[in-house]
Amino acid sequence: FDETVRDCIFAGEQLRLVGEVYGRHEWSDPQAPKRMRPFLLETDPNGDAPLWVVPGLGPGNITQGGALTMAIDEQGRTLMGLYTCTDACQPAGEIRRYDADGELSWHLMLPPDTSMPRALAWSPAGYVVMASAQVIADWETKFLLRAYLPGTYTPAWTYAKATLPNLHLAQAVAVAPDVVIGGGFGSGGYWTLAFVAP
Repeated sequence: FDETVRDCIFAGEQLRLVGEVYGRHEWSDPQAPKRMRPFLLETDPNGDAPLWVVPGLGPGNITQGGALTMAIDEQGRTLMGLYTCTDACQPAGEIRRYDADGELSWHLMLPPDTSMPRALAWSPAGYVVMASAQVIADWETKFLLRAYLPGTYTPAWTYAKATLPNLHLAQAVAVAPDVVIGGGFGSGGYWTLAFVAP
C-alpha cells in the first residue's frame, strides 16, 4: 500500500492524519485492481500502537475514495471531508464524523451541485464549516462556504458568491470570534478572501 497524507491536526497531544491509501483492498480476489481508499490515523502520545481506520465507502457501486481534510470538534471527535466514486472516478463529496474509537457517528452526502470539501473548520457555535465550490454549469462555479450542525442534513447557513460566470473555489477556512474567513480564488484566478458573519 502507498499512503498519501492530505491533512493533519492535533487533538490535545494526539496527532491525527487523514488521506488516501492506494493498493489492493479486496484480499479475497487476487485479480482485484488497486484502488484508492480514505484513511484516518490516530497516533498515541504514550507510544502505544496507533488507531488505523480505513473506513467503508458506502452503498451502491462505489469502489474508491479519499480523505482530503479534517477538523476536530469540542468533544475530540474527527470530522473528515472526503470524496467517493466508482472506478471511472467522478468524485462525490461527503462529510463524516468519527468517534474516539473510530466508529462512524454521522455521515452526510453533499448535494450533487457541491464539489468535494477542500477544507473544514470547527466553530464553537457547534457546527462544522466547509470550504468548497458550488457547480452552476460546465466551467462555472461559485465560491462556497457552508456550515452543518452534525447530526443534521440541512445547512445551518450558506455563503455562495461568483462575481462573473467563471470558476470560483474556496480552498481554506478559519473560524474566529464572530467571523468565518474563507480563502480561495475567484474570477481570472485571482486570490479571494471572504469574511462572513454568520
